[in-house]
Amino acid sequence: MRDNNTSPERLTEFQQCIRMTTRATYLSHLRRAFLLRVHPDRFRMHPSETLRKNQASAIQALQERISAPDFISYCQNVDHHPSVYPVNKSEYKKIEYYLEQKCGRLQKFHLKLNEGVENILYSMEVALKSTGMKVMSRPMVEHNTIHSNFDMHYKNDPPYAPINDFQSAELERIRTTIRSAVGSNGINHSYDINTMKGRNLIQFLKNLDHEEIKRRRAYRIDASAAALVARQLYKFQAIDGTSLGWSSASLAKLLVSLASLHDEHGDKFVHSFYPLRLVLTNDEFRNKLDLYGGILRLNPQSTQIQWLETLVSITDDKLNELRSNRKVMDANLSTVNSRLNIRISKGYTCTSKDFFFCLQNLSEALLEGTTSGFDDKYTHALADEQIRVVVESPQNCRRSSVQREGILRVSSLMNAGDILTSIHTFRHETLRKALENKLLQEKIDQKKKQLIAKAGVTKVFRTKVSSLTTEQYLVGIEALLSLDLSGSEKWILENLRGQAIGVAGSGQSCQLYDDGSIILPYDWRQY
Repeated sequence: MRDNNTSPERLTEFQQCIRMTTRATYLSHLRRAFLLRVHPDRFRMHPSETLRKNQASAIQALQERISAPDFISYCQNVDHHPSVYPVNKSEYKKIEYYLEQKCGRLQKFHLKLNEGVENILYSMEVALKSTGMKVMSRPMVEHNTIHSNFDMHYKNDPPYAPINDFQSAELERIRTTIRSAVGSNGINHSYDINTMKGRNLIQFLKNLDHEEIKRRRAYRIDASAAALVARQLYKFQAIDGTSLGWSSASLAKLLVSLASLHDEHGDKFVHSFYPLRLVLTNDEFRNKLDLYGGILRLNPQSTQIQWLETLVSITDDKLNELRSNRKVMDANLSTVNSRLNIRISKGYTCTSKDFFFCLQNLSEALLEGTTSGFDDKYTHALADEQIRVVVESPQNCRRSSVQREGILRVSSLMNAGDILTSIHTFRHETLRKALENKLLQEKIDQKKKQLIAKAGVTKVFRTKVSSLTTEQYLVGIEALLSLDLSGSEKWILENLRGQAIGVAGSGQSCQLYDDGSIILPYDWRQY
């Protein structure tokens, strides 16, 4: 049930937040999808230079139009019924652009930029749907719909649900330090790595450059478009450049040079590199071609001649060998998972080759029944619940252990009998921790929806490389969710509106991510 102490004014504020959030999220998703499909790099294979220039002009005109005051008011939910802002200015003209259909045919579309916000967005949505793309639902505008949506989200879990003592102490400490930041001396500690003053969220938001956010978002779209072009040219299964740690602008230039290499020497390559996955990395010690994991590694510091030598060395015979290895691995994987009722996978530190042979040995032992210390009654005991097993390298996993998330880690050098014994020994502990983690994750997902509805952010995520635990992740979300819609805390929510928020571990500073998202440590505060 909803909290009886919740005032009607507060309910109205949350209803407005839900409506505003839907608009901001809808515009963000639609804009990104549209720009990715109109981007000039996507039409690289078409000989017309005029076409690419026309696409670039259309993107520039649309970007300027979205920066207009009526679009800003649309996201901030300033208007009422109907939510249309007619604009009749000479600088906003009709533009034409092209989209590529599934069959490869180009189709011309027009966009009238001197119309209202909703008409422009509807025209973009219709054009995207014509290419077969699924677009998220449009924002709700009716009050009754908003009210029912609010009830659906919060009738079982009010916005200010009770939390445990640890979370309550953390939240109170964070809220106290936030209030003390209002009277600070004005020094910008956003990039102070020698002290903990970089956790001051208010100071960070005061010095945040919103134009830089727009630029980084545009660079990320450029990198995505360049990766799409390179993947289509070489026919890779995927292209991954995240391990480099480069900016999107630099990565886009690297991918453009890779595409240029194919334009010049494409006749020397195999027709398709599928199912290889290209990974751009500085790891020199690893093999450039992994025929067990299906990975091709290219060093960005290498010359194009060195790239060319690596790409030319890949033949159809090697690709057939990779397909053969994958068939064997899929068969072994199916045998192990079905017989033991587990989900076994390769860990981050384990090589694809070690995982291949570990899986093969385990599968052969199960089929032949040669394992000692593991008879049929253990197999039947595992049949009621499924656990997750991750194979790691022997340097990082010397003995079997159960992780906090409910994952059983084993070494790739362990024999089949030891692995089976570990599965039986740690089964109950693994299931218990996995259930606890599942319940905690469900609560996190629920709180994320509430935060998106309240603060108007586009998404909330957990940074990939971080020492952040699941409990700390929940505390970070609760800290933002507990901000009041008044005073200085309302100012924080207004500055976070329309942004993507990432939660990082302790000891990090508030920072702007490469894709324009805002990264906050879970214990952001003022020292």
